[in-house]
Amino acid sequence: MRRYFNQRQIKLDRPSHWNGKKEKFIKIYLNMDSNIGITYTTKTNVGPTTILENQPDYVTDALDFAIWKKYMRVEIYLNRAPSNIEWRWSRKLDAFTTKDSSRHPHYGDLHYKVDDDSDDNSWVKARRWLRGDLYKESKAIMFRAKQAGGREPGYHAYSLNIEIKQSDGRWLPITIDPDVRNPPTRPDLLTEKINAMIESRKDKGGLQEFMLFDQSIEA
Repeated sequence: MRRYFNQRQIKLDRPSHWNGKKEKFIKIYLNMDSNIGITYTTKTNVGPTTILENQPDYVTDALDFAIWKKYMRVEIYLNRAPSNIEWRWSRKLDAFTTKDSSRHPHYGDLHYKVDDDSDDNSWVKARRWLRGDLYKESKAIMFRAKQAGGREPGYHAYSLNIEIKQSDGRWLPITIDPDVRNPPTRPDLLTEKINAMIESRKDKGGLQEFMLFDQSIEA
């Protein structure tokens, strides 16, 4: 099979000089429709802290995201799919890879677990999730991302590697190709965006969640 890009493993351990006390999280839930289209919903502890019930999920098919805080724990879950489709993280490739070795210092500590029903203590380091030469089945991954610093955003190309079960029982490998903005736009512009979003939702019960993704961060 011809490859048009390289996939780079992230560091085995956390990025250097990691400060766990300042770590924030973002949880990304990938959802698949009957046309194999992928959208996501998210939760994060950056931005408004009150998450209201009975509000519609924020859904987008632009999977790019931004590292707004210096130390971020990123969790990605394979969430909903049509009843006739099974999917999982790749067993042959790391679930999360970058395409540029210069990004190596900013990402690391890939973990797996079976799904999102198990607690945080059940995350297992990638090198311990192997069965022989293959990863065990999983629908949940976690890694840590460190902001690059500087005022101008740099776009880091990465890959999400999944597999979809075909009607003949074989698993089809698929690579999803988004980007991460590291660092994102200036915090003062981001605050303006948050306030505008809150204001626009006042008559609808307020914001349910705030998203750290490109369409929510305008330069």
